[in-house]
This record gives sequence, C-alpha cells and structure tokens, in this order.
Amino acid sequence: MPVGMRRGLVTGWLRRLLPGLRPRVQRVDEPVEVTCGAAVVARAEGGLRVLQRGHRPAYYLPAAAFDEGSLRPTGGRSWCPWKGVANQLDVLNGTAVASGAAWTYPSPRRGFTVLQGQVGVDDRLVDRLTVGGLPVDARRS
Repeated sequence: MPVGMRRGLVTGWLRRLLPGLRPRVQRVDEPVEVTCGAAVVARAEGGLRVLQRGHRPAYYLPAAAFDEGSLRPTGGRSWCPWKGVANQLDVLNGTAVASGAAWTYPSPRRGFTVLQGQVGVDDRLVDRLTVGGLPVDARRS
C-alpha cells in the first residue's frame, strides 16, 4: 500500500480503476463435497462460485455443511478490496491437515454479503473438491 494512504482510499481507487476485475458470485445448484484425509468433511446440496479475473474459480459452502471439528482458525487473515477481510482456516480430518485451505468473510463488504456464513475452499489444498460429482479441476469452471 502506498505510504500515507489508508486502506479505504486504496480500495476506492482500485474499484474505480479496475471495475472489470470485480468478482462475480454465481449460485451452484449441484452437490458440492470437500474431501480431506480420504474422507468427506463437507457436503452441501449447492453452494456459491466466485469468479474473479486472474484467479481460479473459488467454491463456497455453508459453514454448517462442514463436519464438526473439521475447520480450525489459523490466525491468518487476507484482504480483498471487493470482499473485505477474510479469516484463514485449516481443514482437518483426523491427522490429515490441509493448512490454510479454507477462509471465511465474517463481515463481507457491500455487494458480497451473500458470502457471510459461507466457507471458501482452495481445491488445490484439499484432497478433493467436487461439484456435481466431478473434481473441480476437471470441470474447467
């Protein structure tokens, strides 16, 4: 961030300069499953897909879709000028740990409030993420 600039100023500047980079949120009406340690740790009848230029599609499931104890806060955070501050999570199953493989936006910015209560998953860091029974990397989302 440029010296002397606050996050809010940079956010507004980025959004005006790069409107074509604004993420798009789409509903997914197919079953979504997350596998860690060779067992399914999350299952939902649908979810959300966020498409953002320069990024892989990100899939979100309701937090309630995850098995109890399968998510652990890492203490890490990330920031998106459109969605806001995200809390990073590990995905767990027994001794298997997918470090930093998930995140959530506790207070998403206006326009992305649909992400509140949802957990995003990085398909490259878990054993498997499927949508409609197909692995995400095979879907060419």
